[in-house]
Amino acid sequence: MPYATQAAMIARYRESVLIELTDDANTGAIDTVKLGQAMADADAEVDGYLAVRYPVPVVPTPALVERLACEIAYFRLHSDLGNDHPVLIRYRDTVALLKAISDGKAQIGPTVEPTGGGNLVEMVSGGRRFGRELS
Repeated sequence: MPYATQAAMIARYRESVLIELTDDANTGAIDTVKLGQAMADADAEVDGYLAVRYPVPVVPTPALVERLACEIAYFRLHSDLGNDHPVLIRYRDTVALLKAISDGKAQIGPTVEPTGGGNLVEMVSGGRRFGRELS
């Protein structure tokens, strides 16, 4: 189940805005392929941060995760943004929050349990088989 959905995007940003951002063919409708790609990219980016502390995908999707994914998807639909553009600033804030979640300084919701120490691998060795013995 994706975090960012077309319905969530329309509720947050209005259909007319999404048409303006996606309708390169001037059909008067949302280009669902373009929007879908932005949403899929956003979900993957969110999972990249969350996977450090939580099993992904997170189901059911907490409201915070949906909002973060929608913010990233909305950013992905824009191009040529100046450094002080509000969409870029919101994207940077979103990434900062995802980093805080990844570092354990914030949580995605009270009903989702972290996996613990992250995706750590423990290696156990059977000892050395060869070596240099200097006499």
